[in-house]
Amino acid sequence: TKCRLHKMVTSSHNAETPTTMDRRMFLFQTGTIITATMLAQCGTAADTKSNDSMRRPHPDQFPTPALKAIALGINAPNPHNTQAWKFRIVSDTELLMYVDETRILPATDPPARQIHIGCGCFLSVMTAGISQHGYAAACTLLPEGEYSLAQTGKVPVAHIRLIPLSGSVDPLARQIYNRRTNRLAYTDAELPTSTFNAMVQLANPQHCSIKLIAGDPLAEHLNILYNGMEVESGTYATHEESRVWFRENDEKIAQHRDGINLPAGGTTGLRKFVAERLLKGLDADDWHKPATVNQTRTGFQNWA
Repeated sequence: TKCRLHKMVTSSHNAETPTTMDRRMFLFQTGTIITATMLAQCGTAADTKSNDSMRRPHPDQFPTPALKAIALGINAPNPHNTQAWKFRIVSDTELLMYVDETRILPATDPPARQIHIGCGCFLSVMTAGISQHGYAAACTLLPEGEYSLAQTGKVPVAHIRLIPLSGSVDPLARQIYNRRTNRLAYTDAELPTSTFNAMVQLANPQHCSIKLIAGDPLAEHLNILYNGMEVESGTYATHEESRVWFRENDEKIAQHRDGINLPAGGTTGLRKFVAERLLKGLDADDWHKPATVNQTRTGFQNWA
């Protein structure tokens, strides 16, 4: 469904939601603020693959380059899949990006570091994707300067200007709608160095380095990750935050289009069937029972 948004809508939690504003056209005025979750409720991807009812909106559903760019960017991986992004529309080809402070993780991510990494992921995916539509994204980070934690959501993370593309389409653009979070091991085979180097070249990292960890060092890194999961699941506030963002079955995934879920965590088949029934309703007391927590840890360790 395509929707109509009104000026200065700041949050899908305290305003009329797009699903109650069914329209033939998605319109906006200068100054409109759109959250990622608002846009996600305005339609589904235009392909017909399985589970298309759970897919993100497709850029072809929107009339302006700015909205197309948002529709592409919200496919990016982000902490707990909270999609903590919101955007002030400046024009058809210009927008400001903010953290959506109503969707941050104060227990899991107190300094909002992870959330800002998620903003970087958005910008990277958006920049690659919009090239297929004939635009390059000129992104200025922190256009009003650095800000304090208390200013999160009030000061922009980035200024985005879409300009005609003069180079080639990003080779990763066509893969955006194929991307899925899946923590299962794909294979026991070691990735060839040549393949890894080709992947790094395609990613073209500008603000970080990408390393291949294999062999004996991998076991050490996996142990660090598992120890981190022990701390997170053993701390009530962080484990409760995971419960709040957990979508326990396909119906909830389709309804919310955000959060974390069993398939992304590696639970499939019969285990998924049983777990969905055990977790139905997400009762806090059951969620925090030692037996449930231990099951979470065991599953995480097995997937690693």
